[in-house]
Amino acid sequence: MKKWLLSGLVLGMFGHAQAGTIYASYTDSQRGVTVRDENLTQSAFLPMTFAPGAIGDGEGDTFYTLSKNNIYHYDKDGQELAHFAWGDSTIKYTGVALHGVNIYVTYTGSQTGISVRNAETLEQSDVFPTPFAPSAIALDDDGLIYLAARNHLYKYSNDGQLLVDMTFPESGINYSGIAVKGGKVYAAYNGSQRGFTVRDAQLEQENFVETDFSPTGIAAGDSNDVYLSTKDNLYRYSVDGQQLKKMNFPRITYTGVAFDGQ
Repeated sequence: MKKWLLSGLVLGMFGHAQAGTIYASYTDSQRGVTVRDENLTQSAFLPMTFAPGAIGDGEGDTFYTLSKNNIYHYDKDGQELAHFAWGDSTIKYTGVALHGVNIYVTYTGSQTGISVRNAETLEQSDVFPTPFAPSAIALDDDGLIYLAARNHLYKYSNDGQLLVDMTFPESGINYSGIAVKGGKVYAAYNGSQRGFTVRDAQLEQENFVETDFSPTGIAAGDSNDVYLSTKDNLYRYSVDGQQLKKMNFPRITYTGVAFDGQ
């Protein structure tokens, strides 16, 4: 892999993922994945020939990223471990989350739902159609599924039964990302309001934080903190709303963020 200049800075090569590693996908003037520590200092990057969308943490220093009707699995050195392309080009994969030996991938387009796939081979073992177009997914330690879709947050059992449908009363809200950590659900939103909400496992709101930007993704850290992606910025916030760090790269659009606590 060659070194690459971004905004006049040499970004370096892919290195070993450590505790508190952040993965963020980006598009526009350049395309790829950046690897950063908890304070958003970059340690490495991986350029890509496609425009990555959502991103998710994998097992053992690996990650998944999505692009249109494609699912990719990479290791920490930038080696492609697996790639799956759905035959229907109208399908768009929108979110990915790991649980056990499987990944759960949301999709929209000519079909909408959740695909359950082997985390290593990406072979499908199950599918749960949904009557809505999911934009993001997260799973808790028990394998319960949380989905974001427009102004809704959903909770499903691991066999696809709807348990909770939380509808925000303002239809102009769009939930753009979701994460689960320690019994709490974190969801980023944009549209008529912007920020992130903190909810319990039944999707009852405990707190919310307003932002002056439109988040595209959210990841929950290990220190009562969250990471947000938006346009050419990555942010770290405490869950009570204190901005802890902001990192800016011009002419880049960050499309997703994932946290690897290891």
